[in-house]
Amino acid sequence: MLVLLSCVLFSVGLLAQPRWAEVDSLAQDAVRRGVVPGAVVCVVKGDTVAYLRAFGNRQVYPLTLPMTTNTIFDIASLSKTVGTAMVVMTLLEQHKLSIDDKVSDYIAEFNDSVTIAHLLTHTSGLPSYLNVKRMEAAYGSPAPDSLLSEICAASKKRRDEHFRYSCLNFIALQHIVERVTGEPLDVYYRHAVVLPLGMSHTAYCPPQEWLPQVAPTENIREGRHSRRLLHGVVHDPLARVMNGGVSGNAGLFSTASDLARLCRFLLNPSSSTAVVAGYTAPLSAATVERMTTIPIGFEDSGRTLGWDSHSDYNAPVGQLLSDKAYCHSGYTGTSIAIDPERKVAIIILTNRVHPVDKGSVNPLRRQIANAVAKIYPLADIPDVTKLQFYCPLPDSVLQQHHPRQLFGKRRRRLLRN
Repeated sequence: MLVLLSCVLFSVGLLAQPRWAEVDSLAQDAVRRGVVPGAVVCVVKGDTVAYLRAFGNRQVYPLTLPMTTNTIFDIASLSKTVGTAMVVMTLLEQHKLSIDDKVSDYIAEFNDSVTIAHLLTHTSGLPSYLNVKRMEAAYGSPAPDSLLSEICAASKKRRDEHFRYSCLNFIALQHIVERVTGEPLDVYYRHAVVLPLGMSHTAYCPPQEWLPQVAPTENIREGRHSRRLLHGVVHDPLARVMNGGVSGNAGLFSTASDLARLCRFLLNPSSSTAVVAGYTAPLSAATVERMTTIPIGFEDSGRTLGWDSHSDYNAPVGQLLSDKAYCHSGYTGTSIAIDPERKVAIIILTNRVHPVDKGSVNPLRRQIANAVAKIYPLADIPDVTKLQFYCPLPDSVLQQHHPRQLFGKRRRRLLRN
């Protein structure tokens, strides 16, 4: 019992240092309060891992197992950026597609006013999600072609080009990738990204031998009287039920160390030190710059080509990272925030949906981002209080939103509230 308690209250990983005390305390407190059963927090600075620690437990039902720094997580919607967007950009770099191409050039049944850029920036007008229970009853499981037909039908009802976060965008991108490459998404991704970066424990549908390292997610209900603990099986229903585990919106499993390799590359795309000797960069520095910059004409979306800059979903950047910071999060409790100005990446991996889907880790994401920003300060970081010179906002608003969110339409909406 004492051993298990120590796993909850203390952490393992790189030796603690005084400057990391706030990060340690935030993660430990989240475990203590039951926000998450456990977590792995990793900070990359330049081309090195500056901080890597595990907290709490990776499993608390039906037995308790301690969290370790090499735990493999269902990274949920991080799959959109770490997976699908990365492979789309490799095809863009190879001139096999353009972000201005119509989706209907690849999927004939799709609305012909929607482009690949619309999918990447979530401005296609597609609904956020679809009714999985209805589709499973109608088509069986898995049924990827039927799911695509449903997405195509939904695209014909497009109303606007406003930002609306949608898993359907990245499932459509999956089909484009597969039609252009002639390979399943998981196969092409392994060749294009995983092997070049030497990511040894990143994959869709993790193999059986990885299961002892995998953090389980939700204990879901199956039928009226039975439940199943998802362990090594993707949590997202569209990915799990309709796409059989390999999906453009979710499905990847990975570790903090593997994601740190990707972040090192994104922070140092033109540097030979960005990757381990013997591996090659999957993208050029110019393509990384394009991927992480909001495209012209899409500024209101707050989204780059796969990442979040300043939409309502940018909790992982907190309030103190620079204006150039970008991020993404996953429903299971995962996130990455990258600040090119500081040359810092913050990786937070939790399985907050285990064993029950409840709560939010957005406050933890913001708090850790702010703590890391204070460890690596920049002289020219915007001061949110200075934004009040032309129209003051309440302190509660200033504390919850990044400075980049406090302009234009969003500012006017906040003032109305």
